[in-house]
Amino acid sequence: MLTRRDWLTATLAAGATAAATTTANGAAVAEAGPATQQVAVSALAFPSLQAELEALIRVECNLAPIDNPVWFYWTAFAITPGISPTPVVSFEGLELSRAVRRSDGSYFVKGIDLSFPRDHRTGEFTNTAKHPVTGATIEVPVSVMDGSFDPGYVVSTGVGWWPLKAEKPAVVNLNTRWWRENGSGRLQRERTAPPGFPKTFIEAGYYEFSMADFENPAVTAIPYRTSGVYVFPFPKWMDMGERPGHMLGMITGRKLRSVEELPEPFLRRAEKEHPALLSLDTMFRTVPAP
Repeated sequence: MLTRRDWLTATLAAGATAAATTTANGAAVAEAGPATQQVAVSALAFPSLQAELEALIRVECNLAPIDNPVWFYWTAFAITPGISPTPVVSFEGLELSRAVRRSDGSYFVKGIDLSFPRDHRTGEFTNTAKHPVTGATIEVPVSVMDGSFDPGYVVSTGVGWWPLKAEKPAVVNLNTRWWRENGSGRLQRERTAPPGFPKTFIEAGYYEFSMADFENPAVTAIPYRTSGVYVFPFPKWMDMGERPGHMLGMITGRKLRSVEELPEPFLRRAEKEHPALLSLDTMFRTVPAP
């Protein structure tokens, strides 16, 4: 009886035979493939803390005080005792932020977030999901963070970032690591929970960008691709009651030059349902002083 392993072995062998050539006497000779290249890794250093801060703003946002759109896609997993980590629903979204430099060299950053739920298997827009424990159908709302409840945060050299909604400055270190891989740059970034946030909270991600962009001071907003994870408490719509556990988000995304680069279905829906969230102009009438 042919097993799955036998079939796989035979298939791989057939592929190897097809990829070979023969010499004049009929001996098989493997074709030469492309030359291998060892990954060259080196740390990225900065002449000052202010230089690192401005590099961070260039990657995560924009040194110019204009809108910085990021398109992202992520899947939410339920983590709770007694069941395997279970994908519940995916979200496609827009994060729109703007950074404004203040007189002390720090940056005030504010933004919005709009996410539409999608079925994690089909990718289609949806407003329901299957409860990971009971199997019941639960309603999944559109996620709208329009900035009305969040006054923004400040990023400063050597100190980190803190949310302005905290009663007093809740200092959190920048938690960055920078390095170069061949012609690409890498940034590793973790954002832990400041005072007042749920303890079960962390954002951690990797950014990949071109070293040519990074080394060109004329590029105020460095394009990137990103991936990461996001840990947060169960939202109310999950209907988990007092059950222990949390959510884990698996995220991918990229920085755009404008909201017009958003995928067509998402952009048209956002224009129809939440047009005010496609620009930050009305949010930046005042910038808090240092």
